[in-house]
Amino acid sequence: MWEKRSKQVFLACVSISMILLIQMTIYLFRKLLGLPIEFNLIQLCSTALQSMGFSSLEYLLEVIIYATVAMTVYKIIKQLYLSHTIHKKMAKRMNISLTSQYNRQFSLPKETILVIEEDAILSLTMGFFRPKIILSTGLLNLLDEGERHAVLLHEIYHQKNRDPLKLFVLSLCSSVMWYIPILGWFYQKYRMIRELLADHYAISRLRSSADLGSALLKILKKNQKKKLLSFSYAPFADTAINLRIQKILDPFAETPLDLPLKKAAVSMLVFFMLLMMFLIELS
Repeated sequence: MWEKRSKQVFLACVSISMILLIQMTIYLFRKLLGLPIEFNLIQLCSTALQSMGFSSLEYLLEVIIYATVAMTVYKIIKQLYLSHTIHKKMAKRMNISLTSQYNRQFSLPKETILVIEEDAILSLTMGFFRPKIILSTGLLNLLDEGERHAVLLHEIYHQKNRDPLKLFVLSLCSSVMWYIPILGWFYQKYRMIRELLADHYAISRLRSSADLGSALLKILKKNQKKKLLSFSYAPFADTAINLRIQKILDPFAETPLDLPLKKAAVSMLVFFMLLMMFLIELS
């Protein structure tokens, strides 16, 4: 059920975003390069606004288009740079012995799991195309063997499913298209669902929720003051903590995804205003 919900939320967010982003890109190519691209939705909206005498709204539309496309390009470049830089820093602090040990233990390719010399409690999966699992020696010293196993299985789920990339895509969509508020809701719910699925994967492999629950509580107790990282990653103990604990205690508890009607209504209004102007132009 949760896997299906995860796909539905991801596809809904990406579909809405891509429809608008593709149209905006086509509009910019036509505007800046003079390419004869017909039946572009954004171009038709611009023409419709001109014909109705709303020139100021046309300028606002252009500002939104330029800002959205520019921020999309900027955020992608920034994340690629940060991911590359952080990975290089992590590699310099790698504990070779422990890194080799854990990769052999879980039959993973070389350096899929990267253990670094760090007192802080770190457990996350980062990287877009070849994601790495980052563990700190501080985390390993905090947990017992069963708890380490649970945490690693949780992160292996994120790594195998390339969750850092998917989370970045939804984060990007919701931030550059802030004027469609439902995208932010999609992103937050997707993060929650992926954590529940990673927990379920770990519990199903261990056949018990005790080690996972114990690890989560220990990490939460140590990480009372969290520092937000500026790059995209899938963390172990930063998202939907109360819900995850509830699901560990009661795996069959219902967790409905209540669609926020106000955000959905505003988002539909913004989205379909473009379609309405498209129809006006064609009529």
